[in-house]
Amino acid sequence: MRPYDNAKKSKLSDIFGDRRDFAADFDAAEAAPEYTPVEADEYIADLVDGGLAQHPRTKTPSYKTVFEIAEGPHKGRRLYKDYYLSGPALPYSKAGLAKICVKTAAELEAAPEVVRCRLNVSLRESDSGTEYNEVDKVTVLGPVDASLNPFPPKRDEDESKRSIAKKGGKTKKPASAEEKKAKDDAADESGES
Repeated sequence: MRPYDNAKKSKLSDIFGDRRDFAADFDAAEAAPEYTPVEADEYIADLVDGGLAQHPRTKTPSYKTVFEIAEGPHKGRRLYKDYYLSGPALPYSKAGLAKICVKTAAELEAAPEVVRCRLNVSLRESDSGTEYNEVDKVTVLGPVDASLNPFPPKRDEDESKRSIAKKGGKTKKPASAEEKKAKDDAADESGES
């Protein structure tokens, strides 16, 4: 005996209507390769999305970020990182989210800025033996598009770099308080002789 009665099953025409080309599309489509995690490594990726979520099993609230690998053989693959928003994890999540310019509760509800990042990715194994990726560290490198720069240079820094570049010089490290005092003492001594 068959577990399902074919007379009660939906037909393609019930779901797709008169779209007869679906059968040809389905038959011509190649099956995607089986999902396998990427190797544990460092990847350059773009933060392409983020938003509020819940852990499917524990219902712990989180902010889920979506990264898309930008270079190399895994270009286009997506990796995810959850920042948990409760209990002892909250201060660590807030620190991690600040790196991607999510600093207030209101910003948790908005899409994050698209930024280029360096990700340290590890390979983990679940209790059932399934391998999966975990994003261990996110380092923001800068904006993907300069017009979307969430880290524009300060006006003072920008001006000083341009004036130094015009003179053909190099930037100098600012003098410490000790160096300034030594310079002042030397000037005082030379003035006394």
